[in-house]
Amino acid sequence: EPQKQCDVLQEAPLLPGAPIALLGAGTGLGQAFMTTGENGDYEVWPSEGGHKEFAPRQEGSQNLQSEMMKYLQIRFSAKSRISVERIVSGRGIANIYQFMAWKFPDKINKEIHQLFSNGARKDGTVGPVHDPAVIVEAARSGSCE
Repeated sequence: EPQKQCDVLQEAPLLPGAPIALLGAGTGLGQAFMTTGENGDYEVWPSEGGHKEFAPRQEGSQNLQSEMMKYLQIRFSAKSRISVERIVSGRGIANIYQFMAWKFPDKINKEIHQLFSNGARKDGTVGPVHDPAVIVEAARSGSCE
């Protein structure tokens, strides 16, 4: 069922034959769109949307996003550009977590932070992993804010 496999980002009435946007965060940010073909079935058209620049607004509650962008620019030695994929992807979850842990150290769940920072690597050793799955599971279970 599409309702179980997709999250609606913006409620809007369904218009038969209208284009549909597709977004998928994974190792990067996959983007595509669908249009109706000659027989009325949808055709998928890939795009390179994941390489877009992250552009937070600098007003109101968006200041935190601007701070995160500056943090990432320093972390990745970027002179100006931070890709959306640095934020909206599996790696992006890790980047957001690292920024939030730096910005709000008093809110860190020490057990989750330890798993994130020094978990088991694929080769069986223990050390820095920065595995976004640790953060996602902690958020799902409610064990961290």
